[in-house]
Amino acid sequence: MQRINFSKIIFQSFAFMIFLYILHCLLRLIFIIMVGIYQGAIDKVEISQLAQMFHNAFLYDGQIIGVMTSIFFGISLLLLRSGIVEKLAKILLKIYIILIIFITAFVGFANIGFYEIYKETFNATLLGLIFDDRVAIFQTALKDDFGILNKIILWLIFSFAMLFIFKFLNKKILDSKINSNVTSGIILFIIFGFAQLFAINGNIGLRGISLGKEIIPVSNPFLRQITMGGFRDLGYVYKSYVLISNSKFSNYIDESPLTATRFFFKLENNKDSTLNLESLLTKEVNNPHNKQIEHIFYIIAESFSSWHFDKDFESLGLTNELQKLLNSSNALKIDILQNAANTIKSLDVQISGLYQFEIPLNLSVGHNPIFKTSAGYIFKDLGYENRFYYGGSGTWQKIDSYTKSQGFDKIFYNTHIIQNAKDKGYKAPYENSWGAYDNHLYNFIKDNTLINSKTKSFSMILSTSYHPPYDVPLEQFDIELDKINNFVENNEKIINKDRAKKILSHIIYQDKMISKFIKEMANEIPNSLFVITGDHYDREYPFSKSDLNITNKIPFIIYAPNLEPKLVSNIGSHIDIVPSIVELVAPNGYKYMSFGMPLFSKTSNKKNKNALGYFAVSNENFIYNGKMIEYFDKNSTSNDYEKLAKDLFKDLNRAKALSWWIFNNGYEITESTD
Repeated sequence: MQRINFSKIIFQSFAFMIFLYILHCLLRLIFIIMVGIYQGAIDKVEISQLAQMFHNAFLYDGQIIGVMTSIFFGISLLLLRSGIVEKLAKILLKIYIILIIFITAFVGFANIGFYEIYKETFNATLLGLIFDDRVAIFQTALKDDFGILNKIILWLIFSFAMLFIFKFLNKKILDSKINSNVTSGIILFIIFGFAQLFAINGNIGLRGISLGKEIIPVSNPFLRQITMGGFRDLGYVYKSYVLISNSKFSNYIDESPLTATRFFFKLENNKDSTLNLESLLTKEVNNPHNKQIEHIFYIIAESFSSWHFDKDFESLGLTNELQKLLNSSNALKIDILQNAANTIKSLDVQISGLYQFEIPLNLSVGHNPIFKTSAGYIFKDLGYENRFYYGGSGTWQKIDSYTKSQGFDKIFYNTHIIQNAKDKGYKAPYENSWGAYDNHLYNFIKDNTLINSKTKSFSMILSTSYHPPYDVPLEQFDIELDKINNFVENNEKIINKDRAKKILSHIIYQDKMISKFIKEMANEIPNSLFVITGDHYDREYPFSKSDLNITNKIPFIIYAPNLEPKLVSNIGSHIDIVPSIVELVAPNGYKYMSFGMPLFSKTSNKKNKNALGYFAVSNENFIYNGKMIEYFDKNSTSNDYEKLAKDLFKDLNRAKALSWWIFNNGYEITESTD
């Protein structure tokens, strides 16, 4: 055997890298055969779907494999030294190779076992090993039905076989005659470096791409679930563990759970040792003149903000089409507080019905059953089929498994939307880096709903087009770009004029697409209800100054051709949207759970209401963010309002704490500190 040299080390590292790709590929193939084919978890699937899944898996695995290979290369460099360093390096390298092969195989087979038990790849259910009844979990896993012992044997056989294969390949490289000189060493190192960059970053460059954003996932649910791989799924579980394990009730409010509950629900005189949130959160519908609503469309438009309707932009007509809709007696609009500052946090609130308490529910699938406050739970109970439409990737933030866990029957995303556009002959282009363009998204929803129009449906829709890089082909949609240019150039208050032109033109595009969809669907299926809101405040406000009202408010629009909704309150937040819908569509006397209150109803029983947002609280007189208060009537300076504002902010923290409690402990409140 020739002595090791730099060129051989690079060849060894390349071989290790390719070997790991093959190892990961084989584990997925075993997953498909054992669970998908043998146990029938996979439906009939085309070869193209398998090819796309393995392509996506190749990119996901590369991030893990690139790191593993870098460590292998680093240890191997020590072999160039002589004496004790070389001997130690040989031992370390052998141990490292054994650990990588056995651990990788273990994760693969453990993920198969986990799927057989829970019908999901690794998720926060694993946290039961830390937070739950470990004995019960192990007893479940060791049941004969799941063949755990057989999998352990198979894991050991597979691992030893792969170890033997790699040792054989490695020996061939060591025994080969590979000469090393400076030039060949540099060339090989550059090639190896580019391969590593591609593996870790997903492209040949120093800056990595977001695979969740860039990859188009397969439509087959089973193949989509196994695409990311066990290591990446475990990473999400670990993120949940860090957040959950470090969280406690007192992080949100310096009160005991019982005390916080009494104050929040105005039960100061209550002396019970336990309180039940199910009963305290229960609402009853007052809908004596019920009209059947067959289809509900709950549109969450990217960065849709109240400032889009401001008089400053009236001459430009930012929201002209929706304004026309609002002239109808069947439509109402109010401004509400956002309950989160980014998209996934906003979805957590709007899907779960819980206040945002900074633990990502989307990454905690398996930790809790479906929340009884969730939209999916409530509308399924009302007899609707729950559908989630997203313009982007179905694997983004694990949105597919997350929505499924919270009561959604079906999820549709960019793969379905783009294929539908191609099948229908709709005009390209179809998407940007964030997902399908809104026109194709809404066309798909329309086509899909009309095909299944006899099935009652609740559809939550998340758009993506109003988002950087702002590259919608606007020339296809009669956007008056010259008018926008003149408006921006002649407005001294606008600082970044090039950016403003892109922003304003895309707001108009979003307005047109939403309005066109509503008009077409209302014409086809008049017994529908349309809700339009934003995920969060649009941070692209083009002027230099913005007040609390602007930076916290989003619109809440409701429209139904067969209803004339009445306003109950002028102020609310995201948390109030679902109860507002339920009040209009559910039968009289229907009971459901919600932190929110209806903002619309079929009767004109208007009430003044307080709103609990994310950064701020508000009522009809002021908005307060915990530090400063702004009055809507500039002449108001009442000390009573300041005290109320501070009390409301405490209630916001109590609401977050109680939401945390439901997530961790369920609905019964006891006299515990955390």
